[in-house]
Amino acid sequence: MFHKGKPVPSSNISNALESLIQFLLKQGNCTILSGHNIKSFDCHVLLHAIEACGKMESFKSCVAGFVDTKLLFRSQFPGLSSYAQQDLVTSFIKSDYPAHDALQDVIYLQTLVCSVDVCDESRRKAAFSVSSAIYSHDSLKFPSLNLPSLQGLIDSKIITKSMGKKMATSDLNYAALKLAYCRAEEEGVRQVLSEECGGKPRVTRSTKIIHALAEHFKSTLSNES
Repeated sequence: MFHKGKPVPSSNISNALESLIQFLLKQGNCTILSGHNIKSFDCHVLLHAIEACGKMESFKSCVAGFVDTKLLFRSQFPGLSSYAQQDLVTSFIKSDYPAHDALQDVIYLQTLVCSVDVCDESRRKAAFSVSSAIYSHDSLKFPSLNLPSLQGLIDSKIITKSMGKKMATSDLNYAALKLAYCRAEEEGVRQVLSEECGGKPRVTRSTKIIHALAEHFKSTLSNES
C-alpha cells in the first residue's frame, strides 16, 4: 500500500477486520459507529468485506448500530446548499482540510459533530440498527437475482420496468408472485405486494397492478391445466 507515493504498513482485509473487531470488543457490546454518508455507501463496503471474511457474527456481537452524520446535519439544519463533509466543515468550524484522507476525515468529522448542538430527534432520524444495515445491504443483491424472472411480465406490459425493479428489490420473483396467487388468488397477490413495511407497502397498493397480475396468473394456470 502506498500513500502519496510512499509505501506504508498494510494488512490484508481479514486481519484488518479482526483488529477492528478486537478494538470494538474492548469498547463493550453497545458501540455505535458514526460516519458521513455511511448509510448509502460505507456500510455496504464494510458489510461486504465482513461477510466475505466470515466475521459477521463477531461484528454483530460488538456493534449496536450506526449514526449517519450526513442525515444528522440534514435533519438538524435543513435547507443548507451542501451537506458534503468538507462543505460542512467550512461552514461550521471555518476550516479547510485535505478531504478524502481517511485520518483527516475522521478527525474533522469528530470536530464537526462536537461543534454543534444536535437534538435527540435528529439523532434518532440519523440512527439505524445493524440488522437494518444488513437488510439494506442484502437488498442490493435481490434485483440481479429476481429481476430476470420478472422480465416476461415487463415485456408483456403487465408491469413496468420500474415496478419490476421495485418487486425484485423487495425480494419478490415470479415464482413468489405465482405462489401468492395460488394460495389466495387476487387477495394473495394483494397481501404480498401491499404488506406493510415501515409504514409503507412492501411494493404497491395499486389495485390496477394487483388485478393485472392476478389476471395473468389466472390465464397462465388455466392454460397449464
